[in-house]
Amino acid sequence: DVLAAVPRADVHLAYAGRALLRHEVAHAAASRFVTGAQLQALYPPAPGTVSVPVSDVELPDAMFELPPPVVRDGPTLTLAFIGALERPYKGLDVLLTALTLTRWPHRLDVVGEGVLRPGLEDASRGQGLAARVRFLGRLPPGPPILGFLLDHDALVAPSRTEGMPRVVLEAMAVGLPVLATPVGGIPEVVAPSELVPVDDPPALARALDALAADPARRRAIARANVVRAGAFKRSTLAEHKQRFFDAVLAASRR
Repeated sequence: DVLAAVPRADVHLAYAGRALLRHEVAHAAASRFVTGAQLQALYPPAPGTVSVPVSDVELPDAMFELPPPVVRDGPTLTLAFIGALERPYKGLDVLLTALTLTRWPHRLDVVGEGVLRPGLEDASRGQGLAARVRFLGRLPPGPPILGFLLDHDALVAPSRTEGMPRVVLEAMAVGLPVLATPVGGIPEVVAPSELVPVDDPPALARALDALAADPARRRAIARANVVRAGAFKRSTLAEHKQRFFDAVLAASRR
């Protein structure tokens, strides 16, 4: 029980804080959320008021103008994983185990650095994946990450917990299929058919093979992902912000 580890006074303060926030949102003339639906369900705005989603993640409009990756026929995929290797919540260990269970010898390139890297590299070799998995260390954000994504067939994000991971949105924006877990804000952007259970290597292995076996599906996912990620374009978010500010200004003049 998570709450059992929290001092009783802190628990009471947490509940009081949530109740106060619900009250404030319910009586606000306008509200702005960083999610599309998740936080809105917890803190519902008043009916008829302006409520806009404005994510903390902003994607440059130019990102959507890059040539999409070439969708190869497969069936062996070259997969991308990007994430800090400081704590196990990114789930790379789950992905490594899944690769030992796939029908085809998919390859994986890992971008990320952290204290867990040596152990994960040892695990990869111990599972017979040395020839299929490369640990590339850190890459700078921006063009290097985008170039890396464009060289791969799909991004895999097997996280145990998340907020709204920027790399998932970047992969979608450049037209890459994404397999991910239904945690944090991910279900708001990744289609249900591309979500896999947390901590379930066999399910992830099946999902990888199914994606590899169907190039037409991968092309359809890529097109849909570009559209979904478009909600995080800088220009689109600027329009949402302006709606919020206009609503606040109108309320102040009443």
